[in-house]
Amino acid sequence: MHLAAEDSAGHKLRVAAYCRVSTDEEEQASSYEVQIEHYTSFIQGNPEWELAGIFADEGISGTNTKKGRNSTA
Repeated sequence: MHLAAEDSAGHKLRVAAYCRVSTDEEEQASSYEVQIEHYTSFIQGNPEWELAGIFADEGISGTNTKKGRNSTA
């Protein structure tokens, strides 16, 4: 896959990351923090990218809507 680093006007590519864990377990909380740190550093380390944001779900499972995820059911 090829991403253009800048558009024709010279703007940087806005890049975002999505981090998540599926449980509230203590070791998962550590993984969540590591993911956020990794992607923040990775994106900010590329001079052709602009960090648009880090989006995250902490402890929300797709199999359990009782933890706060909206449900249409």
